[in-house]
Amino acid sequence: MKSIKFKWLKFNRYHSNLLAYSAIFIISGLSLRLIPKSLDYADLMKEVLISIFSAVLLFIFLEMREIRRDKKLYGKIIGTFKRIDIFYADRTKTSDTIYFTMSDRYKHIDPLIELHYSGDREYTFEAEYEEGRKRGVLFLNATNPFEGDGNYQYISKKSNRFIMPDIGHYTLHIDKVNPNRFYLFHMNQIPSGLAEGYEIFERA
Repeated sequence: MKSIKFKWLKFNRYHSNLLAYSAIFIISGLSLRLIPKSLDYADLMKEVLISIFSAVLLFIFLEMREIRRDKKLYGKIIGTFKRIDIFYADRTKTSDTIYFTMSDRYKHIDPLIELHYSGDREYTFEAEYEEGRKRGVLFLNATNPFEGDGNYQYISKKSNRFIMPDIGHYTLHIDKVNPNRFYLFHMNQIPSGLAEGYEIFERA
């Protein structure tokens, strides 16, 4: 029997905090209404619950403000992007350029990726390549949100001749002139440590 996946239940840190604060807020509010007037220390309990109620309300406000600030500063590349070109590096070259396009080899490879923002400068995505499918994680730089780094790992390969595991490092540059475009450099670490290049993505 296949398991059911609910994408809307995938919370990031901010969603989890808001959920916890909201639960405390609701419980405090209900408790205030349910305290019997005849109960000893009822007034004291009400004062304590009102303090908790007010504090949680403040925390929710601060958390909402932090979500907006974080998303405005680091949410530059949320959404769907299309690979418009991909290059491999030839380190034996000593003049002109070491990068050469692989666009002909990628004519029938799905160029779309969906970048999901998890908060705290973290993005996750999956993408198709000629060897198989990669899962990637990117972190924007805290002081310069137009740059970042991360890592990738192939989660499946199209043929047994392609070696697994296949893991590497990413370097990200968001175009400051055109923020709807970014450049993603990759450097393999396992198994060969040789493959490297970069891709150009634009907002779809």
